[in-house]
Amino acid sequence: MATIKDSMSASYPLDRQNSRCGQAHWPHGTSDWHGRSVPLPCPPKPQGRRNQVLGTLGITGLALTLWMIIAGCSVTRKPSPGATLATRRSRQIARLVHRLDNCAVSNQARQRADRSLAMLLGAQSPIRLAALTYILHTTGQSSAMRIYALQQIFTANRTLAAALLKKYLPTWQQWPVLFYAGKVCAQCHDPRLVGPLILSLNRPAVRYQLSQRPEAVAIRDITGQSLRQVLTGTLLQPGSMEVRIAALALLRQEKGPAFVRQFLQHAAGDDPMISAMQWWIRHYRHVSVSTTEILWTQELYVEKRSPMMIRCAGNWRQLRGYVRRHTLTPAQAYMLAHLHVTPADITRSGLLQAIAAELRHQKHLRRPRPYPHAPGYPNPSLQSNAPRLTLLDMILLQDMLCGLSHSAFRQMVYRDGLRSMHNHASETGGLICYAHIPAGLAFTTPRTAEKSLTLHIFPPLLNRDSGVYVSSPMLLAATVHALAEFIFHFQHVHNARYVGPAVGDLAYVRRTRCAVVIFTSVARRAFDATLDLPNGAVVDLGIFHVHSPAMPSGG
Repeated sequence: MATIKDSMSASYPLDRQNSRCGQAHWPHGTSDWHGRSVPLPCPPKPQGRRNQVLGTLGITGLALTLWMIIAGCSVTRKPSPGATLATRRSRQIARLVHRLDNCAVSNQARQRADRSLAMLLGAQSPIRLAALTYILHTTGQSSAMRIYALQQIFTANRTLAAALLKKYLPTWQQWPVLFYAGKVCAQCHDPRLVGPLILSLNRPAVRYQLSQRPEAVAIRDITGQSLRQVLTGTLLQPGSMEVRIAALALLRQEKGPAFVRQFLQHAAGDDPMISAMQWWIRHYRHVSVSTTEILWTQELYVEKRSPMMIRCAGNWRQLRGYVRRHTLTPAQAYMLAHLHVTPADITRSGLLQAIAAELRHQKHLRRPRPYPHAPGYPNPSLQSNAPRLTLLDMILLQDMLCGLSHSAFRQMVYRDGLRSMHNHASETGGLICYAHIPAGLAFTTPRTAEKSLTLHIFPPLLNRDSGVYVSSPMLLAATVHALAEFIFHFQHVHNARYVGPAVGDLAYVRRTRCAVVIFTSVARRAFDATLDLPNGAVVDLGIFHVHSPAMPSGG
């Protein structure tokens, strides 16, 4: 017979995994083996199942939370019909403006876009007028589109059209645009447009005579006077210096230098510009035309009692007996004040022979063509440029050759040229002056006053970050107190292919009316010197070597 113990153990097996100290965990009942009352423990919970359930609930909650966040961010309010219409309208206007100002689109499509803008915004809308103004002053626009833009602006707002003509007329280069702009100026009938018309008229013209240019016709229609009367009145009246200088250049082009000289000599008034020009014409026979020459004339007029101008006047009185038809430019006053030759040596043939003898001992280079069929650069030989050289040009050539014969000056040129290679943004230039100025006021001979030259470097300006050398206003103002300007072409030590003046250098000399010497490095401790004159003459002075053991590193 089985005992109670056996029956109970068979019916209720022990949970040995959860038993502790020999005690059995009974599923039912509250007594132990001896009948004593014991607390009934709770049934064990499955730990693995609990963790699985909690993990599932956590992942589900996290996913639900992320979904709610994403859904909340992505759900937006439904736009109202008015807001949708405004957005579509603004986008349509932006597309039309872009098409109107895009040069790659055909003119017909651009004009259709402008008509659509006029229908949407009105003909006088600031957005439409700004888009049309953009066509007037940007590069790459066709003549037809400039004419169309000017016509539409003039129809919508005449005041704005007159202001734009005053600002942009001198910058336009297309002849059809200039002809139409002249007609618009005549219709505006605004006297303030006379100045811009004179500035626009002062440009080189090949196909049209001065009196037949559209600007001249517009000037006559606005003022009711002849072109000569308008130009003379503009020259004598105080106003914009740029407009007055343009009027002076046009008078010289239309009537000739003799008329301008006679007109200025008999002009009345106490204007500083006219007084300085009258003083220079009376003493040195030259009529200054360019902007820099007029500025130099005024500066020398203020310093007419200075020692330099006293020496210049004395030497000119002695030289005038040998050169009857020669005139003195303001840029030559410094050289004439320190002239180191006697009047007996002032003969054209003698100077040419002396210069040719010195140049014959030098090796000469010439800038090659940039590509096979390109127009060639000027011939820098003395024989080709002799007809253009004046007497004082020859004296300048002789002084430059005399200065380059000194070893100290050659070392200075090469040393400063190597230092200019550190300037990667632009070229470097400055002024060439006499190192020792004699105290005498009369002519001296080379044996008694041997002159050496020196360099004064001026920091350049950049032309809109293009890396092009632009002389500073300080350099242009100080050129009247120097022999010539200079520019370094020392981009590389072996720079012989860029010897001599480039196209930009030639244009700079013509515009500023001052002589420029181009120093170009051609080899180690060797450079070439070329003199570029305002009258178009270009003379290569030769290759000069520097024999000095103490040179800066980097050459």
